[in-house]
Amino acid sequence: MVARLKSVEATENLAGLNVLPTIWEVYPMVRQFLERYERGEVSALKVIATRFESALNQKAEVRTLLPLTPPDAAAQAAATTAAKLPPTLEPDPETAITVAVRNWLQAAFLDAATTSVASEHAMRMMAMQNATNNAGDLIDDLTLEYNTARQAAITQELAEISGGVAALT
Repeated sequence: MVARLKSVEATENLAGLNVLPTIWEVYPMVRQFLERYERGEVSALKVIATRFESALNQKAEVRTLLPLTPPDAAAQAAATTAAKLPPTLEPDPETAITVAVRNWLQAAFLDAATTSVASEHAMRMMAMQNATNNAGDLIDDLTLEYNTARQAAITQELAEISGGVAALT
């Protein structure tokens, strides 16, 4: 899918994930991407993954993870009026926010990996069901063709026997 997007460069592909992806599979990638983002090598961090909606419906989605965008003005105003005093953060706010963003990125990558694996399994299940149905249809068609040929052979033999009996009498 990324090959069709001209303005996007895929830097990593999470292929061959376990049946149940773990944070340990995505953590090195998150660390690498976050370091590249902090150094300014990349301007945005986006994840393109298949979103599992149901066994029959999966959609490819692009999620922008970085840069974080602030909520709309109405939500910000409501949050500001709800909390009159600024929260006290320990350790300092920069460290707390950095750790929170790193953990959130790991969770977002794990979510993308998990839903992609679920979508892949759903598609495989559907493909196997279709193959089973097609094989059943083929068996039915071949059985009908065999029975028709067998019936024609039996009818031919009966006609020959009846013809032979008629000739003898």
